[in-house]
Amino acid sequence: MSQAAPVTTPPHLLLVDDEPDMLEALADTLGAAGIQVVTAGDAQAALAHLRANPNITAMVTDLRLPGMDGLTLLRQAMTERQDDTVALEAVVITGHAALAAATQAMRDGAVDFLTKPFGTAEIINAARMAMDRATQRRARACRQQRQALALASAEADTAALRERLTALLAGNGMVAPGHSTDRATVLAHALRTPLVPVLGYAELLQQPDLPAEEVHNFAQAIAEGARGLLTNINRLLDFDALQRPDAEVRPQALAAQSVLTQALTEQVDAAAMRQLTLLQFLPQAFTLQADPTLLALALRELLDNAVQASPAGGAVTLGATQQAGHVLLTVTDQGPGLPEALLTATHLPFATTEPVNLRHSTRLSLGLAMADRIAHLHGGALLLRRPEAGGTEATLRLPA
Repeated sequence: MSQAAPVTTPPHLLLVDDEPDMLEALADTLGAAGIQVVTAGDAQAALAHLRANPNITAMVTDLRLPGMDGLTLLRQAMTERQDDTVALEAVVITGHAALAAATQAMRDGAVDFLTKPFGTAEIINAARMAMDRATQRRARACRQQRQALALASAEADTAALRERLTALLAGNGMVAPGHSTDRATVLAHALRTPLVPVLGYAELLQQPDLPAEEVHNFAQAIAEGARGLLTNINRLLDFDALQRPDAEVRPQALAAQSVLTQALTEQVDAAAMRQLTLLQFLPQAFTLQADPTLLALALRELLDNAVQASPAGGAVTLGATQQAGHVLLTVTDQGPGLPEALLTATHLPFATTEPVNLRHSTRLSLGLAMADRIAHLHGGALLLRRPEAGGTEATLRLPA
Protein backbone atom coordinates (compact mmCIF):
# COMPACT_ATOMS: atom_id res chain seq x y z
CA MET A 1 0.00 0.00 0.00
CA SER A 2 1.52 3.33 -1.05
CA GLN A 3 1.32 6.18 1.39
CA ALA A 4 -0.86 9.07 0.31
CA ALA A 5 0.25 12.60 1.00
CA PRO A 6 -2.11 15.45 1.78
CA VAL A 7 -2.54 18.07 -0.94
CA THR A 8 0.46 20.38 -0.56
CA THR A 9 -0.51 22.87 -3.27
CA PRO A 10 -3.76 24.89 -3.19
CA PRO A 11 -6.77 22.74 -4.08
CA HIS A 12 -8.33 23.44 -7.46
CA LEU A 13 -11.92 23.65 -8.62
CA LEU A 14 -12.86 22.23 -12.02
CA LEU A 15 -15.51 24.29 -13.80
CA VAL A 16 -17.31 22.58 -16.71
CA ASP A 17 -19.65 24.40 -19.12
CA ASP A 18 -20.03 24.38 -22.88
CA GLU A 19 -20.93 28.10 -23.08
CA PRO A 20 -17.63 30.06 -23.28
CA ASP A 21 -19.11 33.30 -21.94
CA MET A 22 -20.69 31.56 -18.92
CA LEU A 23 -17.49 29.60 -18.30
CA GLU A 24 -15.37 32.76 -18.34
CA ALA A 25 -17.77 34.70 -16.11
CA LEU A 26 -17.93 31.92 -13.51
CA ALA A 27 -14.15 31.47 -13.58
CA ASP A 28 -13.64 35.20 -12.99
CA THR A 29 -16.16 35.21 -10.11
CA LEU A 30 -14.63 32.24 -8.36
CA GLY A 31 -11.09 33.41 -9.04
CA ALA A 32 -11.88 36.80 -7.47
CA ALA A 33 -12.99 34.89 -4.36
CA GLY A 34 -9.53 33.30 -4.09
CA ILE A 35 -10.43 29.90 -5.61
CA GLN A 36 -7.97 28.27 -8.03
CA VAL A 37 -10.06 27.42 -11.10
CA VAL A 38 -9.46 24.97 -13.97
CA THR A 39 -11.96 25.11 -16.86
CA ALA A 40 -13.26 22.61 -19.39
CA GLY A 41 -15.76 23.02 -22.21
CA ASP A 42 -16.93 19.40 -22.34
CA ALA A 43 -16.92 16.14 -20.38
CA GLN A 44 -13.89 14.61 -22.10
CA ALA A 45 -11.75 17.66 -21.36
CA ALA A 46 -13.01 17.60 -17.77
CA LEU A 47 -12.01 13.94 -17.32
CA ALA A 48 -8.59 14.68 -18.77
CA HIS A 49 -8.08 17.42 -16.16
CA LEU A 50 -9.24 15.13 -13.35
CA ARG A 51 -6.86 12.37 -14.40
CA ALA A 52 -3.90 14.70 -14.73
CA ASN A 53 -4.45 16.86 -11.65
CA PRO A 54 -5.13 15.17 -8.28
CA ASN A 55 -5.27 18.61 -6.66
CA ILE A 56 -8.73 19.12 -8.17
CA THR A 57 -10.92 18.58 -5.12
CA ALA A 58 -14.29 19.77 -6.46
CA MET A 59 -16.12 20.01 -9.76
CA VAL A 60 -18.94 22.38 -10.75
CA THR A 61 -20.58 21.18 -13.94
CA ASP A 62 -23.58 22.04 -16.05
CA LEU A 63 -25.77 19.01 -16.67
CA ARG A 64 -26.29 19.94 -20.32
CA LEU A 65 -23.06 19.24 -22.15
CA PRO A 66 -22.33 18.18 -25.73
CA GLY A 67 -21.54 14.51 -26.19
CA MET A 68 -21.22 13.02 -22.73
CA ASP A 69 -23.75 14.82 -20.54
CA GLY A 70 -23.17 16.14 -17.05
CA LEU A 71 -24.76 13.14 -15.30
CA THR A 72 -22.53 10.68 -17.14
CA LEU A 73 -19.51 12.86 -16.41
CA LEU A 74 -20.44 12.93 -12.73
CA ARG A 75 -20.77 9.15 -12.53
CA GLN A 76 -17.46 8.57 -14.35
CA ALA A 77 -15.62 11.11 -12.23
CA MET A 78 -16.94 9.63 -8.98
CA THR A 79 -15.98 6.14 -10.14
CA GLU A 80 -12.41 7.22 -10.92
CA ARG A 81 -12.09 9.14 -7.64
CA GLN A 82 -13.45 6.46 -5.28
CA ASP A 83 -10.22 6.50 -3.28
CA ASP A 84 -10.76 9.06 -0.52
CA THR A 85 -7.12 10.12 -0.66
CA VAL A 86 -8.06 11.86 -3.93
CA ALA A 87 -11.68 12.55 -2.96
CA LEU A 88 -13.79 14.68 -5.29
CA GLU A 89 -17.02 16.51 -4.49
CA ALA A 90 -19.36 17.85 -7.15
CA VAL A 91 -21.95 20.61 -7.59
CA VAL A 92 -24.28 20.53 -10.59
CA ILE A 93 -25.90 23.44 -12.42
CA THR A 94 -29.32 23.01 -13.99
CA GLY A 95 -32.29 24.92 -15.33
CA HIS A 96 -35.81 24.78 -13.91
CA ALA A 97 -36.83 22.18 -16.47
CA ALA A 98 -34.11 19.76 -15.37
CA LEU A 99 -34.86 19.41 -11.65
CA ALA A 100 -35.40 15.65 -12.05
CA ALA A 101 -31.90 15.35 -13.48
CA ALA A 102 -30.52 17.40 -10.59
CA THR A 103 -32.18 15.05 -8.14
CA GLN A 104 -30.58 12.11 -9.92
CA ALA A 105 -27.22 13.89 -9.73
CA MET A 106 -27.57 14.10 -5.95
CA ARG A 107 -28.17 10.36 -5.87
CA ASP A 108 -25.05 9.87 -7.98
CA GLY A 109 -22.86 11.73 -5.52
CA ALA A 110 -23.28 15.48 -6.05
CA VAL A 111 -23.34 17.43 -2.78
CA ASP A 112 -25.40 20.37 -4.08
CA PHE A 113 -27.13 21.74 -7.16
CA LEU A 114 -27.71 25.28 -8.35
CA THR A 115 -30.70 26.32 -10.44
CA LYS A 116 -30.20 29.01 -13.08
CA PRO A 117 -30.18 31.91 -12.57
CA PHE A 118 -28.12 31.97 -9.36
CA GLY A 119 -26.24 34.70 -7.55
CA THR A 120 -22.52 35.23 -7.01
CA ALA A 121 -22.70 34.31 -3.32
CA GLU A 122 -24.49 31.05 -4.14
CA ILE A 123 -21.84 29.76 -6.53
CA ILE A 124 -18.99 30.82 -4.25
CA ASN A 125 -20.53 29.22 -1.15
CA ALA A 126 -21.37 26.01 -3.00
CA ALA A 127 -17.85 25.76 -4.42
CA ARG A 128 -16.18 26.36 -1.05
CA MET A 129 -18.47 23.87 0.68
CA ALA A 130 -17.65 21.18 -1.88
CA MET A 131 -13.91 21.85 -1.65
CA ASP A 132 -13.97 21.82 2.14
CA ARG A 133 -15.79 18.49 2.20
CA ALA A 134 -13.30 16.93 -0.18
CA THR A 135 -10.35 18.29 1.81
CA GLN A 136 -11.77 16.82 5.02
CA ARG A 137 -12.29 13.44 3.37
CA ARG A 138 -8.74 13.46 2.06
CA ALA A 139 -7.28 14.41 5.43
CA ARG A 140 -9.26 11.64 7.14
CA ALA A 141 -8.16 9.09 4.51
CA CYS A 142 -4.52 10.14 4.87
CA ARG A 143 -4.75 9.79 8.65
CA GLN A 144 -6.22 6.32 8.29
CA GLN A 145 -3.56 5.31 5.82
CA ARG A 146 -0.78 6.61 8.08
CA GLN A 147 -2.34 4.69 10.94
CA ALA A 148 -2.50 1.50 8.89
CA LEU A 149 1.12 1.88 7.77
CA ALA A 150 2.38 2.66 11.27
CA LEU A 151 0.50 -0.25 12.80
CA ALA A 152 1.58 -2.63 10.04
CA SER A 153 5.17 -1.59 10.64
CA ALA A 154 4.73 -2.03 14.38
CA GLU A 155 3.24 -5.50 13.89
CA ALA A 156 6.04 -6.52 11.54
CA ASP A 157 8.71 -5.23 13.91
CA THR A 158 7.01 -6.91 16.86
CA ALA A 159 6.91 -10.23 15.00
CA ALA A 160 10.57 -9.84 14.05
CA LEU A 161 11.45 -8.98 17.64
CA ARG A 162 9.60 -12.02 18.96
CA GLU A 163 11.46 -14.25 16.48
CA ARG A 164 14.72 -12.74 17.64
CA LEU A 165 13.85 -13.33 21.28
CA THR A 166 12.94 -16.93 20.54
CA ALA A 167 16.21 -17.45 18.71
CA LEU A 168 18.18 -15.91 21.56
CA LEU A 169 16.54 -18.08 24.15
CA ALA A 170 17.01 -21.19 22.02
CA GLY A 171 20.73 -20.42 21.93
CA ASN A 172 21.46 -19.84 18.26
CA GLY A 173 24.90 -18.36 18.89
CA MET A 174 23.78 -14.80 19.56
CA VAL A 175 24.38 -15.48 23.26
CA ALA A 176 27.38 -17.42 24.47
CA PRO A 177 26.63 -21.09 25.27
CA GLY A 178 26.40 -21.92 28.95
CA HIS A 179 25.12 -18.48 29.95
CA SER A 180 21.45 -19.38 30.18
CA THR A 181 20.84 -17.17 33.19
CA ASP A 182 22.10 -14.14 31.22
CA ARG A 183 19.70 -14.66 28.35
CA ALA A 184 16.60 -13.35 30.07
CA THR A 185 18.51 -10.19 31.01
CA VAL A 186 19.56 -9.74 27.36
CA LEU A 187 15.97 -10.24 26.28
CA ALA A 188 14.71 -7.74 28.83
CA HIS A 189 17.06 -5.06 27.51
CA ALA A 190 16.09 -5.91 23.94
CA LEU A 191 12.45 -5.38 24.83
CA ARG A 192 13.05 -2.03 26.54
CA THR A 193 14.62 -0.39 23.50
CA PRO A 194 12.17 -0.86 20.61
CA LEU A 195 8.76 -0.57 22.32
CA VAL A 196 7.50 -0.78 18.76
CA PRO A 197 3.74 -0.45 19.19
CA VAL A 198 4.17 2.47 21.55
CA LEU A 199 6.41 4.28 19.10
CA GLY A 200 3.98 3.57 16.27
CA TYR A 201 1.10 5.28 18.05
CA ALA A 202 3.37 8.05 19.32
CA GLU A 203 4.30 8.83 15.71
CA LEU A 204 0.64 9.14 14.82
CA LEU A 205 0.08 11.54 17.70
CA GLN A 206 2.56 13.93 16.13
CA GLN A 207 0.14 14.61 13.28
CA PRO A 208 -1.38 18.09 13.72
CA ASP A 209 -4.79 17.25 12.26
CA LEU A 210 -5.89 14.51 14.64
CA PRO A 211 -9.38 14.85 16.15
CA ALA A 212 -9.57 14.78 19.96
CA GLU A 213 -11.22 11.34 19.95
CA GLU A 214 -8.35 9.80 18.01
CA VAL A 215 -5.80 11.45 20.30
CA HIS A 216 -7.57 9.84 23.25
CA ASN A 217 -7.70 6.43 21.53
CA PHE A 218 -4.02 6.52 20.58
CA ALA A 219 -3.04 7.58 24.10
CA GLN A 220 -4.97 4.61 25.46
CA ALA A 221 -3.25 2.29 22.99
CA ILE A 222 0.16 3.64 24.04
CA ALA A 223 -0.66 3.05 27.70
CA GLU A 224 -1.88 -0.49 27.00
CA GLY A 225 1.16 -1.27 24.86
CA ALA A 226 3.54 0.08 27.49
CA ARG A 227 1.84 -1.92 30.24
CA GLY A 228 2.05 -5.08 28.13
CA LEU A 229 5.72 -4.60 27.34
CA LEU A 230 6.60 -3.78 30.93
CA THR A 231 4.72 -6.89 32.04
CA ASN A 232 6.85 -8.98 29.68
CA ILE A 233 10.01 -7.29 30.92
CA ASN A 234 9.08 -8.02 34.52
CA ARG A 235 8.29 -11.63 33.64
CA LEU A 236 11.63 -12.00 31.88
CA LEU A 237 13.43 -10.61 34.89
CA ASP A 238 11.45 -12.93 37.18
CA PHE A 239 12.42 -15.84 34.94
CA ASP A 240 16.05 -14.76 35.05
CA ALA A 241 16.01 -14.56 38.85
CA LEU A 242 14.52 -18.05 39.09
CA GLN A 243 17.35 -19.54 36.98
CA ARG A 244 20.13 -18.26 39.21
CA PRO A 245 21.93 -20.81 41.40
CA ASP A 246 21.40 -18.57 44.41
CA ALA A 247 17.63 -18.28 43.92
CA GLU A 248 16.11 -18.27 47.39
CA VAL A 249 13.00 -20.01 48.66
CA ARG A 250 11.55 -18.75 51.94
CA PRO A 251 8.77 -21.11 52.95
CA GLN A 252 5.99 -20.02 55.24
CA ALA A 253 2.87 -21.66 56.58
CA LEU A 254 0.06 -20.69 54.20
CA ALA A 255 -3.64 -21.45 54.45
CA ALA A 256 -4.73 -23.22 51.28
CA GLN A 257 -8.00 -21.27 51.27
CA SER A 258 -6.15 -17.94 51.24
CA VAL A 259 -3.79 -19.08 48.51
CA LEU A 260 -6.67 -20.08 46.22
CA THR A 261 -8.75 -16.97 46.92
CA GLN A 262 -5.86 -14.59 46.29
CA ALA A 263 -4.86 -16.31 43.05
CA LEU A 264 -8.39 -16.33 41.66
CA THR A 265 -9.08 -12.74 42.69
CA GLU A 266 -6.21 -11.58 40.46
CA GLN A 267 -7.93 -13.21 37.47
CA VAL A 268 -11.42 -11.73 37.92
CA ASP A 269 -11.06 -8.94 35.34
CA ALA A 270 -9.35 -11.10 32.71
CA ALA A 271 -11.96 -13.84 33.14
CA ALA A 272 -14.82 -11.34 32.87
CA MET A 273 -13.44 -10.03 29.55
CA ARG A 274 -13.58 -13.58 28.17
CA GLN A 275 -16.90 -14.41 29.86
CA LEU A 276 -15.30 -17.18 31.92
CA THR A 277 -16.38 -18.62 35.26
CA LEU A 278 -13.69 -19.04 37.92
CA LEU A 279 -14.20 -22.04 40.17
CA GLN A 280 -12.47 -23.05 43.42
CA PHE A 281 -12.11 -26.63 44.64
CA LEU A 282 -10.98 -27.23 48.25
CA PRO A 283 -12.47 -30.39 49.80
CA GLN A 284 -10.77 -29.81 53.12
CA ALA A 285 -8.99 -26.83 54.70
CA PHE A 286 -5.27 -27.33 55.33
CA THR A 287 -1.97 -25.48 55.62
CA LEU A 288 0.99 -25.82 53.25
CA GLN A 289 4.62 -24.73 53.38
CA ALA A 290 5.71 -22.55 50.46
CA ASP A 291 7.31 -19.25 49.53
CA PRO A 292 4.24 -16.97 49.23
CA THR A 293 5.74 -14.75 46.52
CA LEU A 294 6.97 -17.61 44.35
CA LEU A 295 3.80 -19.65 44.81
CA ALA A 296 1.65 -16.67 43.85
CA LEU A 297 3.82 -16.16 40.75
CA ALA A 298 3.51 -19.81 39.69
CA LEU A 299 -0.27 -19.85 40.11
CA ARG A 300 -0.60 -16.51 38.30
CA GLU A 301 1.27 -17.88 35.29
CA LEU A 302 -0.76 -21.11 35.20
CA LEU A 303 -4.05 -19.26 35.59
CA ASP A 304 -3.07 -16.72 32.91
CA ASN A 305 -2.44 -19.61 30.52
CA ALA A 306 -5.74 -21.25 31.44
CA VAL A 307 -7.74 -18.05 30.95
CA GLN A 308 -6.12 -17.43 27.57
CA ALA A 309 -6.76 -21.00 26.43
CA SER A 310 -10.40 -21.27 27.52
CA PRO A 311 -13.25 -20.52 25.11
CA ALA A 312 -15.77 -17.79 25.90
CA GLY A 313 -18.40 -19.06 28.31
CA GLY A 314 -16.08 -21.74 29.69
CA ALA A 315 -14.68 -22.24 33.17
CA VAL A 316 -11.27 -22.30 34.84
CA THR A 317 -10.88 -24.25 38.08
CA LEU A 318 -8.21 -23.91 40.77
CA GLY A 319 -8.13 -26.66 43.34
CA ALA A 320 -6.00 -27.71 46.30
CA THR A 321 -5.79 -31.21 47.76
CA GLN A 322 -3.42 -33.37 49.85
CA GLN A 323 -2.22 -36.74 48.60
CA ALA A 324 0.42 -39.16 49.86
CA GLY A 325 2.65 -36.59 51.54
CA HIS A 326 2.21 -33.99 48.83
CA VAL A 327 0.15 -30.85 48.24
CA LEU A 328 -1.48 -30.68 44.82
CA LEU A 329 -2.45 -27.27 43.44
CA THR A 330 -4.29 -27.89 40.18
CA VAL A 331 -5.40 -25.50 37.44
CA THR A 332 -7.85 -26.91 34.88
CA ASP A 333 -9.11 -25.20 31.73
CA GLN A 334 -11.57 -26.13 28.98
CA GLY A 335 -9.35 -25.18 26.06
CA PRO A 336 -8.15 -27.38 23.18
CA GLY A 337 -5.48 -28.99 25.35
CA LEU A 338 -1.73 -29.06 24.97
CA PRO A 339 -0.21 -31.45 22.41
CA GLU A 340 1.67 -34.45 23.78
CA ALA A 341 5.06 -32.93 22.91
CA LEU A 342 4.49 -30.02 25.29
CA LEU A 343 3.17 -32.09 28.18
CA THR A 344 6.74 -33.14 29.00
CA ALA A 345 8.46 -29.88 27.95
CA THR A 346 7.42 -27.76 30.91
CA HIS A 347 10.97 -26.56 31.53
CA LEU A 348 11.33 -25.00 28.06
CA PRO A 349 10.66 -21.25 27.88
CA PHE A 350 8.71 -19.96 24.89
CA ALA A 351 7.10 -23.39 24.43
CA THR A 352 3.90 -22.74 22.45
CA THR A 353 1.51 -24.45 20.06
CA GLU A 354 1.42 -21.42 17.72
CA PRO A 355 4.00 -20.20 15.19
CA VAL A 356 5.77 -17.14 16.54
CA ASN A 357 4.45 -14.83 13.82
CA LEU A 358 0.86 -16.05 14.17
CA ARG A 359 0.39 -15.83 17.93
CA HIS A 360 -2.69 -13.93 19.08
CA SER A 361 -1.33 -13.13 22.53
CA THR A 362 1.48 -10.62 23.09
CA ARG A 363 2.55 -12.41 26.29
CA LEU A 364 5.87 -14.22 26.07
CA SER A 365 5.41 -17.95 26.65
CA LEU A 366 7.27 -18.29 29.93
CA GLY A 367 4.46 -19.44 32.22
CA LEU A 368 5.08 -23.19 32.19
CA ALA A 369 8.85 -22.79 32.49
CA MET A 370 8.48 -20.42 35.45
CA ALA A 371 5.96 -22.63 37.24
CA ASP A 372 8.15 -25.68 36.60
CA ARG A 373 11.20 -23.93 38.04
CA ILE A 374 9.29 -22.71 41.11
CA ALA A 375 8.02 -26.24 41.74
CA HIS A 376 11.56 -27.62 41.55
CA LEU A 377 12.89 -24.92 43.88
CA HIS A 378 10.37 -26.22 46.42
CA GLY A 379 11.46 -29.81 45.87
CA GLY A 380 8.38 -30.56 43.79
CA ALA A 381 7.34 -30.79 40.15
CA LEU A 382 4.93 -29.41 37.58
CA LEU A 383 2.75 -32.11 36.06
CA LEU A 384 0.66 -31.64 32.91
CA ARG A 385 -2.00 -33.90 31.50
CA ARG A 386 -4.98 -33.83 29.17
CA PRO A 387 -8.16 -34.99 30.96
CA GLU A 388 -10.54 -37.17 29.02
CA ALA A 389 -13.13 -34.38 29.18
CA GLY A 390 -10.70 -32.09 27.29
CA GLY A 391 -8.62 -29.07 28.17
CA THR A 392 -5.37 -29.07 30.13
CA GLU A 393 -4.71 -29.87 33.78
CA ALA A 394 -1.59 -28.28 35.28
CA THR A 395 -0.64 -29.46 38.78
CA LEU A 396 1.99 -28.05 41.11
CA ARG A 397 3.02 -31.00 43.28
CA LEU A 398 4.82 -29.72 46.38
CA PRO A 399 6.05 -31.51 49.50
CA ALA A 400 3.46 -31.35 52.29
